[in-house]
Amino acid sequence: MKKIKILHIEDWFHPEMGYQLNYFAKYHSLRFEFIILSSDSLGYWSIENTQLQHLDKKYEQDHNVKIHRLPIIKRKTNKQFLLIKGLIQEIQKISPDIIYVHAIETYTSIRILMQKNILKKYTVIADTHTLLSQFNDSFSFKLYSIFFRKCIVSKVNRYKIKVFATANENHDILLNNYGIGSNLIEDTIIGTDSEVFYYDNKARLDLRRKLNIKLASTVLIYAGKFNVTKMPHLILESLKHIENEIYNEFDLVFVGSKEPEYFKTHFNYKFDNPNIKIHILDTVNNNILHQYYSMADFAVFPSESTLSALDAQLCNLPVIMENDNTNSLRLKEGGFVYKKNNLQHLAVQILKLYKNKDLRDELAIKGKKYVLDKFAYQNIVKKVESIILNYHNDGKNPVKNKSTVS
Repeated sequence: MKKIKILHIEDWFHPEMGYQLNYFAKYHSLRFEFIILSSDSLGYWSIENTQLQHLDKKYEQDHNVKIHRLPIIKRKTNKQFLLIKGLIQEIQKISPDIIYVHAIETYTSIRILMQKNILKKYTVIADTHTLLSQFNDSFSFKLYSIFFRKCIVSKVNRYKIKVFATANENHDILLNNYGIGSNLIEDTIIGTDSEVFYYDNKARLDLRRKLNIKLASTVLIYAGKFNVTKMPHLILESLKHIENEIYNEFDLVFVGSKEPEYFKTHFNYKFDNPNIKIHILDTVNNNILHQYYSMADFAVFPSESTLSALDAQLCNLPVIMENDNTNSLRLKEGGFVYKKNNLQHLAVQILKLYKNKDLRDELAIKGKKYVLDKFAYQNIVKKVESIILNYHNDGKNPVKNKSTVS
């Protein structure tokens, strides 16, 4: 049987990270010839790309995929605005059967969706990861929103492009904020991988020894970017409200890439309470991140949503995040949310987990079971691929039914 050539397009792709596309590649069906097209930069993670060619080659061999890289012409601070050189020409050269553009709001996706010849020739699919917390009242955002609805959403509806919502919240955004037809929206979820994330007791002991953290200490972990979007410094700010209630050793472990100016501004704080210790670590590979979660007792991701909340729960960690629909769903059994912008409430939630080991243990058991049942990537990928194949084959796409497009 001839394989169906599917081209996944994403601005940033790191073979050793744990994003949606990594797992789509890992668990893809053999019915597909799986190709990734991305930029040649790892700047999103503040990492040099000196080893990228080697990493790509190994990833291709491990997962039976092909990776194409293109240079960046221009990048703005906002991660959505990346200008990749030769994008349209490379798509035409690859000549896929299906194009899956990840994150429909990015400039890369917009460039593709503005190409009438691409929309007519190929089956095109998109998704969104946008949440309401990313909306704002700035003039530039309002201008972008008007353009997006008039120029992009109109094409999505006209060419019957399927768009995957990756959370209940962004299903509503696609439907109500963007105006995409309900018949074109498909629901899926962002998941996690139990083969990568699991509790490792040996790693717990080894890492605590390496970091000079006592076994009796309670450990809070944050893993992610140090920047104004993820705002890990809010953990430090919130602890100022409860510093005098920390009577036993409390180690705060921060792991991730750092924006220099942000880090310099927000991470020069020291607590007067000697029981509170701060450990700052660099980014670690996704395949060993479970060891760091295993070393901790609970995790806090203070701003926005992150897939790390699911990963951490598979490693027996209760999680605290800010309150929104997506976070509440992900922490339904395994953690707490706090009122957004309310650091005193964040402090209350942290103190609750710091003081109560029985509560941590209960949340760890319930959270892990819930995530395994609902968010396993093995099942998610099968569902998404089934929808894609049906859409590609049933005549609703422009390739099979050009009469729908004038």
